[in-house]
Amino acid sequence: MEQKKVLQFSAAFMYEQLVKYIKKCERANYTETSQLGLEAYLSACIHAFCDYFERYGNSDEYVAACRFVNNTIKHNAGYITYEEISGGMEFPTTFPIEIEPIRIVWKRNPNMQTYSEKQNNAYKKVFEGEEIVPTLKCLYDRIRK
Repeated sequence: MEQKKVLQFSAAFMYEQLVKYIKKCERANYTETSQLGLEAYLSACIHAFCDYFERYGNSDEYVAACRFVNNTIKHNAGYITYEEISGGMEFPTTFPIEIEPIRIVWKRNPNMQTYSEKQNNAYKKVFEGEEIVPTLKCLYDRIRK
């Protein structure tokens, strides 16, 4: 099997698994264990996207933002989380109960060191504050073509 097909399958598969996991988190009570799983799926998905686009894709702001995340995961000391979870149910609760949908968005870690201003700017422009799944879907769609 040719390498391009393997990388396409890997990237698409990891994105699909990430989407399934996020949907599961949105339906269930999100926990610390859920966050570890989310970090694992997100890291694997980002890495697979970078592997594919490094060899076969055109670079744009979305690819640069992906590279920013991938590089900071690999090269920054200490644990860095890329998602922020909002919504869901919190305790103690007050009445009337208002349960907002869980949103998992890209966040900014101000203590993160970065070496590529282009990647950093791309992350701020197209990822930061946005929901994770839709921002990665455009890359997924390009891989699936």
